[in-house]
Amino acid sequence: MKVRHALIIAASQILSLGPAFAAEPIRIGVTTILSGPNADRGQSEQYGIELALQRINAAGGVLGRPIEASYADNAADPAIGVAQAAKAWPGAAHPVEPHWLDFTEYALLQMGQEKRAKQIVDDNNAIKKFGFEFIVGYTGLAAVPARYALERQAWKEAAELEPHGGPFPQAEAITYFARAFGSARSGDVLAAEQGIARLKELRAALEKASQPYWAEQVEVQILAAAAWVAQAKGASAEALKLMRAAADLEDGSEKHIAMENRLYPMRELLGDLLLAQQQPAQALAEYETALKSTPNRLRGLYGAATAADLAKNPQKATAHFQALVKLTREADTDRMEIRAAKAFLARK
Repeated sequence: MKVRHALIIAASQILSLGPAFAAEPIRIGVTTILSGPNADRGQSEQYGIELALQRINAAGGVLGRPIEASYADNAADPAIGVAQAAKAWPGAAHPVEPHWLDFTEYALLQMGQEKRAKQIVDDNNAIKKFGFEFIVGYTGLAAVPARYALERQAWKEAAELEPHGGPFPQAEAITYFARAFGSARSGDVLAAEQGIARLKELRAALEKASQPYWAEQVEVQILAAAAWVAQAKGASAEALKLMRAAADLEDGSEKHIAMENRLYPMRELLGDLLLAQQQPAQALAEYETALKSTPNRLRGLYGAATAADLAKNPQKATAHFQALVKLTREADTDRMEIRAAKAFLARK
């Protein structure tokens, strides 16, 4: 904190040596978190913005005009943020709104609250326009419906998702991965391969645009979808090779702010594949590894518990099923995973 204040003071001194402006300033509005338990995040953003503006203004501003920022506190409350965006951009949404919705969607699905999760999908799909272009808006728009389908294992629903369009290939790739993966899991190999072909085009576009990080993330999606196509074709060894490569590649990469909650843990999907190939002990190891980096996942706990049961490890099966029941204690949907957990524990 002292370092930040020192930087601001230094920047202010630099600014005092800069040009004197006669023109009216260009005023920009910023909505961020300035109160509540997450206020430090918004304050850090504010410090960064002020430092940037001081440097810009010290260099002459924009078109000879200084830049000023005014701040509105959304207190990390999506309703406040939406209202602020509606005032600033009538008929449009703040691009962070789908990002917020995606966090909420993820949490609700882990707790088995599918009715509330469906409302989030509807709210997300109602967004047709943004106040300005920002990647997190488009990744959020794509992730919410994809997550809703994949987490529920609704493979045909995933296969029928439509891309929202927009200027960001990495966002479009989220939808095409869900389509390809859903098609592979529902047995439509041709549609899955078409989805993979589109993912390869998007990867190439990202490489051409010198975005190696996102090109690699799309490569993870290609490997995973191809793994389940191989599984559908009966090529078990090839499927495992591809799925393990996807898991290793994802684990070796950093998260990006636009997808702080990755769409689906690839190592968990490796566990799913091993379980499908009747290798429960190996599947258990992968599930438990995945749960260390992505804890409290409904499907992860279910997979680990099921694998432990099949591997004749009742202690771990009990622990994972107990965790699942606790996680979903306020579920609003009769999910198969919850029924299985309760039935197992009732026998103990």
